[in-house]
Amino acid sequence: VENANPYISSAYPYNHVFESESGHITEVDDSPGAERMFRQHMAGTFEEIHPDGSVVTKIIGDNYEIVVGKQNIVIKGIKDNDNDVVQNITIEGSVRELIKGDYIQEIEGDFVQKIHKNHRVKVGAANDAHPKGPGGNREEEIIGSHSFNINDDIKGRVGGDSIISFEKSKTQIVGGSYDLDVTGKLMDSNPGG
Repeated sequence: VENANPYISSAYPYNHVFESESGHITEVDDSPGAERMFRQHMAGTFEEIHPDGSVVTKIIGDNYEIVVGKQNIVIKGIKDNDNDVVQNITIEGSVRELIKGDYIQEIEGDFVQKIHKNHRVKVGAANDAHPKGPGGNREEEIIGSHSFNINDDIKGRVGGDSIISFEKSKTQIVGGSYDLDVTGKLMDSNPGG
């Protein structure tokens, strides 16, 4: 079977095969050491259960799954000598997720993202109930350090106040000119400091 792991050849009389007039196949193999089950549609879609309990599924066409209740998935991968990745997903196209409730991720290890192009985040985005956006906040708490390296410019706009408290010293190194324009009527410093 294409894309399936190799297995011991079926042995007579343990392999039971049924094939319909149109070419649908059902196979139950009780060969000692090669016990497996196989089911294939005439279009080529198949599912095979190997002797060790592994499952191979190939779908010729689209796949739809509708769960009316809850869905729980637990993957207990066995770590190999090369790496400890227990789930691999490759999608040769775009992905769209619509989550109508909260989205909660808890990661007990590292979280690594590699983005080859742009990264856009919009908080409080517009929807049918709020055409201009309902508004929303973004909060970050880092129990440790925050490092970044930006090769090009930083540009931004703050529509309200900006208050940053430094509990220790602050050092800025400016390789070029430094311009500060205050359009308000008052600029306070610390004359007694």
